[in-house]
Amino acid sequence: MELDNVKINWAPILESQISSLEEKFPGRGIRETFNKIIEDLNENRIKSRLIMSNKEPAGYAYYVMPESMTDRILGNVGFVDGKFASGERAENLLGWLLNESKSMGRFAMINDIFNGTEESSRVLEKMGFGRMERSMMEIPLKEVPESDPVVPERYRVESLNNMNIEEYLSAQISAYQGSEDELLFSTKKEEQVALARSIFEGNYGRVVTEVSRIARYDGKLMGACIVTSGKSGTETPGYPLIIDVFVGKEHRGKGIARAMLLETLRRAKVANFNTMYLWVNMKSKARGLYESIGFMESSFPREIIYYAGLEAQSDGN
Repeated sequence: MELDNVKINWAPILESQISSLEEKFPGRGIRETFNKIIEDLNENRIKSRLIMSNKEPAGYAYYVMPESMTDRILGNVGFVDGKFASGERAENLLGWLLNESKSMGRFAMINDIFNGTEESSRVLEKMGFGRMERSMMEIPLKEVPESDPVVPERYRVESLNNMNIEEYLSAQISAYQGSEDELLFSTKKEEQVALARSIFEGNYGRVVTEVSRIARYDGKLMGACIVTSGKSGTETPGYPLIIDVFVGKEHRGKGIARAMLLETLRRAKVANFNTMYLWVNMKSKARGLYESIGFMESSFPREIIYYAGLEAQSDGN
């Protein structure tokens, strides 16, 4: 039996997932995030679906609509216990989620189905969900080469001093266009601008300007390597993260990304950082570059994102 938007106490339904995520991501404020979601679910401020088994909740799905990315819904699909997982139930929950997203002209994103099975994964593929897997990589800065990075003629790697948001955004959009990583950005221009501004306003930690670098070709910005402290709201760098690194398509294969990264890492070392981190799509060719420089996959759990309906959203904008 399915129940949509039913008034029920969601805390015990989600407790197993909350505990699992707290163990997987310690210190990330998981429970605090879910407490707000549970409150909204209990008051029917978030749309949801429950599958019941012998009058007890067995499977669930709900979604939120992020204010900063109005082209998508962010869903959560799972089973209270693995014994309730089945392909039929997964298809029921995912079908509901897709219908909801389509009715609003948005696309759907979810992480792994909690307590799902291999059959659940096959259902995701059958229903047209794409899969992106991202890994956090790290490099001990003591291992960064001391030699000066080589920059080809007409290219220049420099500080952020003379950069403006508009040229950064233009180069960023062009670099990611057509790649799977484009999924991480809104399809709406005004929201892309807002995200870029939020990075430099410190929403993802203080931008470490003395370490971050950009690359220009004949004066035009075509690449960037932006480092943040990784701690929002503090002036003290804690866990330095390369939050964005890109080179324009027509400038790849010329050693620009390597030169820009090496200069960034050398400056981070001078600034007394010990380790640098970044996230990478496991399918990305950039992963090979990072590994050749000395980045290794960290112990931090990989992030898995499933998405569906992105093509229709992109065609409509």
